[in-house]
Amino acid sequence: MARPESNWQLLLVADDGRIIPFRHVKGFALTLVGLLVLFGLASALLGWQFAMEKARHRQNREKLADVSEQAAHFKSEHERRTAELVLVKARLEQFQPSSSEASAAGINKTNTSEASTAGGRAPVEVEKKHRQDAGVPSSDPPVVQSSEPPAQPAVALGNFEVLFDVRANHVTAQFRVQNTGPRSDPVEGRCVVVLKTEGSDPVEWFALPDVPLSQGQPDGSDGNPFRISRYIDMTMSGTGPNQLSRYTSATVFVFDHGGDKILEKQYHITPPGPLAVPPADVTPNEKGAATDSVPATSGPDRKNR
Repeated sequence: MARPESNWQLLLVADDGRIIPFRHVKGFALTLVGLLVLFGLASALLGWQFAMEKARHRQNREKLADVSEQAAHFKSEHERRTAELVLVKARLEQFQPSSSEASAAGINKTNTSEASTAGGRAPVEVEKKHRQDAGVPSSDPPVVQSSEPPAQPAVALGNFEVLFDVRANHVTAQFRVQNTGPRSDPVEGRCVVVLKTEGSDPVEWFALPDVPLSQGQPDGSDGNPFRISRYIDMTMSGTGPNQLSRYTSATVFVFDHGGDKILEKQYHITPPGPLAVPPADVTPNEKGAATDSVPATSGPDRKNR
């Protein structure tokens, strides 16, 4: 007997009963499987690239955060060094001798050198050099470096003005406190204004705000508080004693948070005139105009210009 064939074929039957053979089924199936495998490999490759880009992006963000932190640190360090440089310059200007003092010191040094040479003795510097060359220990006492006190905050005053209301016996002081240091280092403290008359007893002086005075000086424990990075406009008011016209000068005291004096600046002020007495036949409006006094303003300051 003949062995039956094991081949199979896919047939399609149309609506009218016609049979349509469908050939190359295996080739179509293999092509479909190949496409699926290719798409899978492409998807895996794209997924791996996406994961790598995501990891690289995370690393870049971490590096950017580190660089930003370092930049902030360097900026803070730069501002601190700038503040230290300003303080060092201020100290050098305080201790720098004037031209007259320097010339006098040079003349004295020259005279001392000439006198030592004329007497047959070497100057002190030459003797020290000879002792060092000979290996003889110096008998000079060791130099002890003293610890300097911490630098006080740098502030300045300006736009000072005093207003008098003679009728109400009221006085107002206005001025500006400015931080001359870096803005990153705020200044905190208190202000007191003392009105006084030259040559008078300090007991008769008047303080704004009303704080106790010791020999005409506030102790720094009280006053108008402030905290500034740039500047602040201070206004102090109070009811003064009688005869406001006797005050001819004003001194502004600035203290730090601990009560230590930072700055003391004196201003000359123009006192108000005496209170005018209105005549009996003047109307109320005219009487008010006659009795009101013009507020006095401060003149140029006497020192610390």
